[in-house]
Amino acid sequence: MNIYAIDKLMSKTRQLAAEYRRLTGQVLPVSNELSRHDVMTKLNFTIPEQPESGVDLIGVGSWAGKKIQVKSRVAFTKAKSRPRLGHLNFDGKWDFVILVIMNEDYVTEEIYIAKKEVLLNSMKKNISTKNKNHARNNFGISGCHPRESGDPGQTKCTSYFVHIPKDRNTISVAKFKVIGELIWSWQEEDLVSKGKLVSS
Repeated sequence: MNIYAIDKLMSKTRQLAAEYRRLTGQVLPVSNELSRHDVMTKLNFTIPEQPESGVDLIGVGSWAGKKIQVKSRVAFTKAKSRPRLGHLNFDGKWDFVILVIMNEDYVTEEIYIAKKEVLLNSMKKNISTKNKNHARNNFGISGCHPRESGDPGQTKCTSYFVHIPKDRNTISVAKFKVIGELIWSWQEEDLVSKGKLVSS
């Protein structure tokens, strides 16, 4: 594998994607490939010997042997929506998710990592909060609501189950930054090698 040639190709891809966005307002789907490349070159993570669903890379050092799923988001300066990660399949065999944050020139500025269990627990708490809010808005406190017939001044309390559809197992970039760890930054380079972070 000619690493120099690949680096040069990736550099041209960044320039092309950034220019295309500026000219058309549309996004070329290249950020995932760029992010995997950057994790490999900046943190020395490797490609799995055997392809496995949901697993992009294998960790080294503090994450030696751990199975990594890589996600990426480009931080466009005029974006109005709250960016979210793509779908997370918790049935997959991955151990950690890495989130690569790029600027509008598709240059990596930060890399975060979060453990599978941490992400799953965060989503469970979020769904639990949504359930409580939904119940409060629709039924009032403790599941009590006005009687459908009879004395309107009385209430009837019932047990109920509130179903909240799955939100496709996604999480916001802002939330990921809170529960994850920053392991690489263009300002400080490799934080792990400097002993600032260790794998949990």
